[in-house]
Amino acid sequence: MAKLTRATSFVADNEKAMGIAEVEKQSPGSKGFHRYQIIYVIRDGQIAEFTKDLGKAKLFNWTNPFAIYSFMEYTVAELMGMAETVRHSPPYDKRELAGVNRIKN
Repeated sequence: MAKLTRATSFVADNEKAMGIAEVEKQSPGSKGFHRYQIIYVIRDGQIAEFTKDLGKAKLFNWTNPFAIYSFMEYTVAELMGMAETVRHSPPYDKRELAGVNRIKN
């Protein structure tokens, strides 16, 4: 059975958030893959998602999907600033993360 996700249609810049992620998913109506920014906030005592479409995924081929966890330490505006920084940072090297010289793709 699919898990239902609570959604919200708004977030405030000064609102504390659980985290932020940028992922690539199929857009509604099967119009290709898009990059989405998902902000996790608390609504009625439960985690809810606010989703923002950033555009076609091919416009972001120079950066990897990522997540930043906050656990209510940072605000929505602070996390969005961090996401902007990560998005414009050079992609990480998988070999460096694994601590090896060779890695199979």
